[in-house]
Amino acid sequence: MENVLGRAIIFMGFHEKSIDADHLDGLGLSPGKRAEKQEADGVPEKGNLDEMLSAFEKQLIQKALEENAGNKTNTAKQLGISLRSLYYKLEKYRLAKISMQ
Repeated sequence: MENVLGRAIIFMGFHEKSIDADHLDGLGLSPGKRAEKQEADGVPEKGNLDEMLSAFEKQLIQKALEENAGNKTNTAKQLGISLRSLYYKLEKYRLAKISMQ
């Protein structure tokens, strides 16, 4: 999310003070495309912020684990978190069994 916001800010004019849909168009994440992407990725479109963030975080961890062939040390480095934090999140999202495959 931080990365998307940072990129959107790049598309903002110097005088603009808020991010709107036009700034997301440059990222390929206009509101319509973003909703389609969320549905395809399995991230819920509706729900409270905590539920949506948790679903997105779980998805990112799963993808990073796959990219690193289940190597937790490399996964933690890729995600920019400590190995201890990764283990906590694996337990939280019940991904421990999945990551060992």
